[in-house]
Amino acid sequence: MDNCGVPTYLVNLKEIATAYLRLASEEHFASNLICKYARYACGDGALATMLIKKYSVIAKTSINCLIAIGFLTKKIGIAIKASSWKCLMQTAEEVITFIESRIS
Repeated sequence: MDNCGVPTYLVNLKEIATAYLRLASEEHFASNLICKYARYACGDGALATMLIKKYSVIAKTSINCLIAIGFLTKKIGIAIKASSWKCLMQTAEEVITFIESRIS
């Protein structure tokens, strides 16, 4: 967690997922920077940094147990809101694994 204070209550989950779908597009310059410099964008040991390094995604967490994920090789953007960081970590990894294994 990098204590990002983005006011996510102003944007609904569908809008966040759509933004990350667009951000993850191959044409988007920022997605390349996020992948290359994940630890600077998210922080060493952060959930988003780990997911970026492990999977073909861009990701960012907010301070209120929310993660946005954009898949670089698929046209998919998701946003997950959880009740705790432990639940968010487990759910994010399970969703990514499911999408990676079943959607081409």
